[in-house]
Amino acid sequence: MVFASGWGCDRESPEPVNVVAMVGGVDVASGTTSWSRADVSDHNEEYANARGFGLSVPLPDSGDASVCLYLEDPRTGSRIELGCRQFGSSASA
Repeated sequence: MVFASGWGCDRESPEPVNVVAMVGGVDVASGTTSWSRADVSDHNEEYANARGFGLSVPLPDSGDASVCLYLEDPRTGSRIELGCRQFGSSASA
């Protein structure tokens, strides 16, 4: 299990957006950008304070795993990649 956190927003809507974690191309965890992140609103006044997220992402018991995080566009359902990271024995620190 790894914990992924960060922030994201839809610039065209004040509503929280969905965050999805994928491992090996499969959805394994999801949540919304509803955590308080004063650092985000301090530097981006147009965004509300609650733009943060945190997800517990399950990993396979053995082998390597690629974990990717996405924001979902609330209007279209399309996904915007936030980033990916490799975990496991061959992953670099």
